[in-house]
Amino acid sequence: EERQSLEAKLKPAEEKFGDSQKLIAELQEELKQANEKEEQLQEALRLAVEQLSAAHTELDELRAKSQEALAAKSSSAAAAAEQHAAEERVQRVEEDLKGALAREAEFKEALSLAAERL
Repeated sequence: EERQSLEAKLKPAEEKFGDSQKLIAELQEELKQANEKEEQLQEALRLAVEQLSAAHTELDELRAKSQEALAAKSSSAAAAAEQHAAEERVQRVEEDLKGALAREAEFKEALSLAAERL
């Protein structure tokens, strides 16, 4: 009878122990899944950091190219202004030359007339 009483008391304890073992197994599985999820998140974060780094590098390269393009454009504008100024100087020299040629022709004409009078 005492044995039956102990077995009766033992049975709920065994059931509780079994339930505890199930709960421990379930918690271990949840922990395993949480660890796997954390690893996945860490990998996703690592990839995102790599992509961000690559994007920053590309942005820096584009900024450098933009600066070079601006410098080239500025240089090109300066060269165009210099070319325009040179073209204007050539045009003035050509006009001066035409004037000098016209004066030379007038001088030769006057010289010719003076030679005829002599």
